[in-house]
Amino acid sequence: MQIINYGAALVSQYAATVQSQGEIEPMTYVATLDTIVDATAGATTTVVGFKLMDLWGSRVLEVRSLALSVFDDAYAATLSPNATFNTATAGTINSGAGSSQVLVTTDASGAFSCTMTNVIDETVYVTCGLSEVSPVLDTKDIAAVVYSA
Repeated sequence: MQIINYGAALVSQYAATVQSQGEIEPMTYVATLDTIVDATAGATTTVVGFKLMDLWGSRVLEVRSLALSVFDDAYAATLSPNATFNTATAGTINSGAGSSQVLVTTDASGAFSCTMTNVIDETVYVTCGLSEVSPVLDTKDIAAVVYSA
C-alpha cells in the first residue's frame, strides 16, 4: 500500500477508513513536506523540510532515515539537473549533499529540513520517500518549489 499525501486531513480520513477494515499496520508513518518556501526576487536558495506523522495526524518523535529528491516534473520522472540539497538545518544529510538526491536522518522530533539551491528560475518538485533503511515509511509526498526573478 502506498499513500499519496494530499494533506493531514485526508490522510487521517483515509486512515480511519482502512483502520476500520483492519488494513493498517501500527507502524505506518507519513512524511509530510511542511517547510516549502518559494525563492523570489532572484534568490537561489530556499529551505525545504518535512515532519513525520502517524496516519492519525500525531507527530512521530523518532529518528528515521528517508530519501529526498528534487525533480523537473510533477511526475517525478526527471531529476533536476539544476536544483541541489545542501546544508541540513534540522536532522542530518547522510549522503548526497550538493546533489538532487539525498539520504537523510530526522532529528529526535521526527523533523528534517535543509537548504536547497537552484541556479535558474523554474518550478521544481521535491519528494520525500523511503530510504532502504526505513521500511516503516509508507508514503510519497510531492511539493512544488518556485524559483523566480
